[in-house]
Amino acid sequence: MVDLLEKHIGEIVEVIYYDEKGIHTITGILKSFDRYNYVHLNNILIPIMNMYTGIRQISSVNEFNDVKIYYLNDVIKDNYGYKTPEEALKEKTKTFGSDFVKVYNLKHPNKPIKF
Repeated sequence: MVDLLEKHIGEIVEVIYYDEKGIHTITGILKSFDRYNYVHLNNILIPIMNMYTGIRQISSVNEFNDVKIYYLNDVIKDNYGYKTPEEALKEKTKTFGSDFVKVYNLKHPNKPIKF
């Protein structure tokens, strides 16, 4: 995920995400991203996967309608959402694995995740 997104900063992308209100599609310039936390599109920060919001897909947008998927998360579905932050963190750990755990533990040394 990180490698593909990093290569396409500054390009126009389409982001499909779910929240408590349903499915949303936004097209805009990929400004930046914070690994496992959010994507910065235009002037909006969209959480990659948190308690209420999750990005299903990030793909290219071009004049030829060639779609290239840069990020896909099959866990994100219509009924996306978690009741507690702990549930969301557990699913995020399961989805992204040991690399996410390392990054999370560096940022949260007082509350590390045990794998």
